Amino acid sequence: MGNIKMKGPRTVDWTDPDNVVLLLTKDENWLAVYFGKTYNEIKATKKRIITKIKNGKLKMEKEPGKPLYSEEQLGELAKFLEDKGIPLDQIGKINSIRRGTYETVTKDADGEAVTHTLNVTNVSYTPREDLTALDQDFISQAAPTIVRPSRRKLPQRDFRRTVAFSDPQIAHRQVGEEFVEIHDERAMRVARLMCHDLQPEVIVNCGDTVDLPQLGKYDPDSNHFLRTLQKSFDRAHSFYAELRADNPQAEIHEVDSNHNVRLGKFVLRHAMALYGLKQAGTPPESWPILTYPFLANLDAVDVQWHGGYGAARFHLPTFAGEGPGIDFIHGDKVRSNGSTADLLSKNYPYSNVVAGHGHKAQTHARTTPDGLYLTAVQMGALCKTTGEVPGYGTAVDDRGNPVHKQQDWQQSILVIEDYGNGHYNFDHVYIVDGKAYYRGKEYDGNT
Repeated sequence: MGNIKMKGPRTVDWTDPDNVVLLLTKDENWLAVYFGKTYNEIKATKKRIITKIKNGKLKMEKEPGKPLYSEEQLGELAKFLEDKGIPLDQIGKINSIRRGTYETVTKDADGEAVTHTLNVTNVSYTPREDLTALDQDFISQAAPTIVRPSRRKLPQRDFRRTVAFSDPQIAHRQVGEEFVEIHDERAMRVARLMCHDLQPEVIVNCGDTVDLPQLGKYDPDSNHFLRTLQKSFDRAHSFYAELRADNPQAEIHEVDSNHNVRLGKFVLRHAMALYGLKQAGTPPESWPILTYPFLANLDAVDVQWHGGYGAARFHLPTFAGEGPGIDFIHGDKVRSNGSTADLLSKNYPYSNVVAGHGHKAQTHARTTPDGLYLTAVQMGALCKTTGEVPGYGTAVDDRGNPVHKQQDWQQSILVIEDYGNGHYNFDHVYIVDGKAYYRGKEYDGNT
């Protein structure tokens, strides 16, 4: 087909018949990659060009000496499909067009042989609805959200406030025609409301933002997650966009976690040649395309990513003076018959530590030989706690519905105040039925 003729940056010349033929014969996902457009841009352009062809208003430029498809030929194709009762806007993809002739012989009234030449056109196409599964399975980077920052200024304080949370585990079960979220939108809204009200200098997400059950090594409990992967990355991005809009001056950090790394492990197991692949023409420091920070588009909302689960951490130094600071990690161990916070304290003997992973709100404090107080905290989760999250002890019934089961998990947010020189307050804020209370205020995620 030759090179794409460009009229300007990211502008495709739709008066070039070669580009029009591609537009009419390829599916939207292929076209989005080929032309460097978004899926929605391609879809809207295809609709506009089809309308122009039908109305005879598409005027195409021709390059001297280059064989091209004419406006008449494209119009003929459109008419042929319409005559066959195949509306162009119902075609998802034209696979092939074959035109030819053949001869047949009949006898006339006098018994003489008569030869007839017949023109035949065969069009193979895929209906648009048959491409729905492809469209939903095709994963792309979350579209950047327009962030309109709040004009509020950070209050003047003689301490630093940090709000931390963990384990939203964003994913959607498709049960029939309904999408059932395993993350809890109410709890996520409480996190947003509290950040908006408290205006922290630092916001930390200790991971498992997306669940990615489609990519896990365990046997699936259903086919619910088959075509919902894109929705997870889109929601992760929009959640951060909400936080960024409400807290334009805050640092926002996320620490790598066991669910987030499912993507990289899946690529290594099933498509190793794609591991580490980057978009052409991007800076060396850009994220590989099959990674969580790229697909969730963290850069667009100014989220600082700390990768490398197992070793990943975000260290926040003390606000003023000297002190051990705080290590934020996701966590990789859970004590089912004891305190995970106590285990964290033993594993981090020289600093404060905050983790997620266990879905339980726990705190363990100890005093060092030189009199320094150190705190180890395991936070609760922002996912649902009543059986929707796939895992040990949960199930789906014969009608395909997640079985209700209250798990021994808590939903919570952590508010940390650092007064310098090692003086910290760590406050668990519990979320029950979509509501939280802190310092006399109610934060209602149900509205």
